[in-house]
Amino acid sequence: ANAVWYIVIYGGSAAILLASNDYRLTLPVAFWFAAYALLLWYFVPRIRMRSREVSTVRSKLTGRAVDCYANITTIKLYARDEDENDAIRETINEHTLSYQQHLRLTTLVGFSIAVLNALLMVSTGAIALTLWKSGQIAVGAIAMALPLTWQLSNIAGWVAQHATALFENMGAVEDGILSITSP
Repeated sequence: ANAVWYIVIYGGSAAILLASNDYRLTLPVAFWFAAYALLLWYFVPRIRMRSREVSTVRSKLTGRAVDCYANITTIKLYARDEDENDAIRETINEHTLSYQQHLRLTTLVGFSIAVLNALLMVSTGAIALTLWKSGQIAVGAIAMALPLTWQLSNIAGWVAQHATALFENMGAVEDGILSITSP
């Protein structure tokens, strides 16, 4: 919650400062806020779901390994080595696939935010330079606009990392709660 308030307050302050020079400087920030909110709205629940899946498969893998080692005498006695190896190999492959899907999603989130931040910087710079060339703003407005948007981009990455980590952990906790509360 603090991270979200931080970005809202900083972004709102940046928009006010940019608008004090020319309202058109706030257009990239407004677009960025809308697109950033959409990205978080789309990706965060999916990250939570993938995290829960990874946690479930990790629990299954741990259970299989513990079961195998706890019953090693029985397995050796009845020559079931290959069956147990196949079962663990299958679970490892399932875990690897689940984890890869999770990493793809988190990488896509990071890439999407990086592209969005780059668009914010480029569009703000282009608008500021165009306005300055036509004499509608002073050079100081450019010196103010670019660092403001740069900092907003940095904060956005920080907030996205924290939101992603929070929902990853929530997925793992939800899986743990299901394990604990099952009869």
